Amino acid sequence: MTKPDLTAVVPVERVLDLAKTVPVFPCRRADETAEDGRVLRAKSPLTKNGFRDATQDEQQIRRWWAANPAALVGVPTGSLTHLVAIDYDHRSASPAAEEWLVEHSTELAGTRVHQTGGGSGGRHYLFSVPAGVKIRGGVSVTLGKVKRQGIDIRAEGGYIIWWPLHHGQGGPMNELQPLPAGLIDERRMDLELPARSEEH
Repeated sequence: MTKPDLTAVVPVERVLDLAKTVPVFPCRRADETAEDGRVLRAKSPLTKNGFRDATQDEQQIRRWWAANPAALVGVPTGSLTHLVAIDYDHRSASPAAEEWLVEHSTELAGTRVHQTGGGSGGRHYLFSVPAGVKIRGGVSVTLGKVKRQGIDIRAEGGYIIWWPLHHGQGGPMNELQPLPAGLIDERRMDLELPARSEEH
C-alpha cells in the first residue's frame, strides 16, 4: 500500500490560524511501530485521548508541534465542532456511490470541499450542523437504502485531517454550508425513535 503523497511540513503558525476557528490536535504522518509491536496507523492521533484532546489553546498547540513538527492537523467532527464531513474515496467507490454523488452534486458542490491526501481524487464535503443535531459516522454507509461503498461519514465521535494545510489546493474554497435537510437523514441519531422489541 502506497503512503499518502504529502507536501511540506505545516508551520505551527498556520496550525494556530486554523485553531482560531476550530480545535485541533496532531496526527501521525506515516505508519509507526509501537514498543509493544503494534502498528500505529498513519493519520491516527498522537495524543493520549485522540480527538478528545483537541484544543484551541496556543501554548498546548505549540508544545505538540514542537514535539512533532511533521504532524498532520486533525480536527474533530460532530458535537465538538458542529462539523460533518462526507468522505468520498475515488479508489474504492462503487457505482452506487458515484450515482449518489451525481444525484446530490448541487448540494455537495455548494459547500466547502477539501481534496484529500494521496492524490487519489478523494474529497471531503464539509457541512455545519446546529447544536443538538447528531450524525452517526460510518464507513461505506447506506444512503437512500443502498450501500454506498467508498462514501464514509465523519461525524459524531470522529475527526478528519485538515488536508488544505498539507497540500496545495487551487482556487478559493466555498464557505461552509448548513447540512441540507434530507441529504443524510438516515445517519441522524437525534431523529431515531427508541428501539422497540421486534414482533414476528
